[in-house]
Amino acid sequence: MGFLSIPDAIRKAQLFDSVTVVRYPNAEAEPFDNYDYKLWLLRPSVSVDLWRWYLSKTGFDSAEPVIEGVDRGFRNAELFNVFNTRVVRAAATLDGRYAGESGRRPRRVKGEVISTGSGFFINGNGFALTNAHVVAGCGALRALLREGDNPPMTLVADDPTNDLALLKIASRIDNYALFRAGPPLRQGESIVTYGYPLLEFLAAQGNIGTGVVSALAGFGNDSGNIQISAPVQPGNSGGPVFDEGGNVVGVVRSKLNVLQVAKGSGDIAQNVNFAIKVNIVTGFLEVNNVKYETSILKKAVSNADIADKAKLFTFVVQCIG
Repeated sequence: MGFLSIPDAIRKAQLFDSVTVVRYPNAEAEPFDNYDYKLWLLRPSVSVDLWRWYLSKTGFDSAEPVIEGVDRGFRNAELFNVFNTRVVRAAATLDGRYAGESGRRPRRVKGEVISTGSGFFINGNGFALTNAHVVAGCGALRALLREGDNPPMTLVADDPTNDLALLKIASRIDNYALFRAGPPLRQGESIVTYGYPLLEFLAAQGNIGTGVVSALAGFGNDSGNIQISAPVQPGNSGGPVFDEGGNVVGVVRSKLNVLQVAKGSGDIAQNVNFAIKVNIVTGFLEVNNVKYETSILKKAVSNADIADKAKLFTFVVQCIG
């Protein structure tokens, strides 16, 4: 992918009707009278090629949402997609923060797709799961199903703390996931992920990833998450994590911000990704009185069989402005 200018990158995020790029030697002197939002670019250190972006509504303020750790040239497709996603999420954060104020709102075009994630059905009544951050700030939601049907989805409930969201379509579903009821997940077990990462660049039919359970706790020793080595890219969020028998043992949540960690450690971490534990997921469903089915791990099946099964109930979640 060739060089993309900052204006092109921001337009690609489908957030603004127009983009103006200006340079000022003094950030404090930036005028804000003619803009709904501004995106500030700062380089913390001239000796390190890492950049920080600040999306702001009122002027430069480090307390505003930060979009950081993205290469300034956008020469890599994955980094470019990450940048787009982070701009949209930061805007959604600001949108909520300034809700009820009389200031101008970001000019989104109604009906445009802002971002995408992954989701999967969990019973025959059309209920599905994804991440809360996938649906944050969406004006509407739509499911892209394999049959070519693209039904609207309703957000039934969300849990931002555990990063879970419960969705529903109006029609019944024939195929859905089963959750593992036992035995307890062990460190070192093989796992499989399925989802729709980097949808603009990769296969629209879905991607399978393989790895192991690296640790039984997440970032900062978070006991509600597991660490997995299977690849995770933007768009994988909200997809299922399967055990060797094809039972769901988690929901993909995030990947480690390796550039941020590199600032402190001086090293680039590899294959460090996180998923929400199955007991947290089923607890969320129980709180919302949603039925689900379980299965016990009996024997391993092939990754190809798991992928064939996952294709039937995993789908793209479209966030629409």
